[in-house]
Amino acid sequence: MDDTPENMFAYLRQEIGDVVKKKTLKRFCEESPGMIQWLEKHGARFKGALSPYETSYPNTQHYLYFSGSEKAYLYSSLAKPAPRGYRMVHDEFSGAGIAKVLLDGARLLGVQIVPASKVEKILLAKDGSVRGVECLTLANSTSKHAKHEKLTKRALKYQITLPPIAGWFHNRASKIFKRNAQFAAAEAPSVILAAEGFSYNPEMKKKYLPDFQGVTPLGTPADDGSGIMLGVAVGGSTSHMGYMSTWRFLYPRSALLEGVVVANQGERVGAEDVYGALLIEKMMRKHQSQGFAIYDSTQWAKAKKQLPTQVPPVLKLQRYHWLYWDHKS
Repeated sequence: MDDTPENMFAYLRQEIGDVVKKKTLKRFCEESPGMIQWLEKHGARFKGALSPYETSYPNTQHYLYFSGSEKAYLYSSLAKPAPRGYRMVHDEFSGAGIAKVLLDGARLLGVQIVPASKVEKILLAKDGSVRGVECLTLANSTSKHAKHEKLTKRALKYQITLPPIAGWFHNRASKIFKRNAQFAAAEAPSVILAAEGFSYNPEMKKKYLPDFQGVTPLGTPADDGSGIMLGVAVGGSTSHMGYMSTWRFLYPRSALLEGVVVANQGERVGAEDVYGALLIEKMMRKHQSQGFAIYDSTQWAKAKKQLPTQVPPVLKLQRYHWLYWDHKS
């Protein structure tokens, strides 16, 4: 399908509002094709197999899809819908695959990777300029690092489908880190913060997102806001802290988009075909965090039929539970 930087900009401008400056967003759209080529240069693999069904994450047979609200009104009236969601050729979630090829590529270029480490402080010179970081690390203990890595990988395996089990593995890994991590420091003329959110920090959630206290965290325990606070501690500023991604996606999407999502008083929450997190955010902010997805028997039967082929493996267990047990008829 055809797309242009101008068309991509017109869509994303609606989607993100003022979160990103217009100039920055325009540059992102113009450089987007080159980013795919850059990733491929460093080992990532992509395919152009477009998903034939509606989805917010395709299975391993399809790698290109409509990833947001491109087809929904009002978005489709201001920008021609185009599939811009790519997933790398990878058996599981492709984010892990991309991270691996980029880390491997960085090592080949001579970049020193220090795993199982957590920056505790950004060091400043007397004139206020950055001069390095202080951190805690397991890099000097091969056995402890290996055990920590093994537990973390096991936790990530269950992070989405079985959070309590994931939490058990994360807690064991955390204890190893706290008992064995050693202090280290590194000098550098600059520090780039590419950190996480704060979905696993109850205090920050209470401060910035009081109405989202009951939302299951999306991420890992490392999303504790520490990266944000590192920047704040040396004079950085924050914005848009009152937002977080809340997921209760309609899946299998093709069938369930035919239903209607209503709030407690029966009023419609919003267009069901927008990006799932956008629909749920409206429910959270405007309808006391509660809603109901309503379907007839034909739509329900269609969803059950689509589930084996249109839902990624990692999400199937949860969706089977919803469609066969966790609902009211």
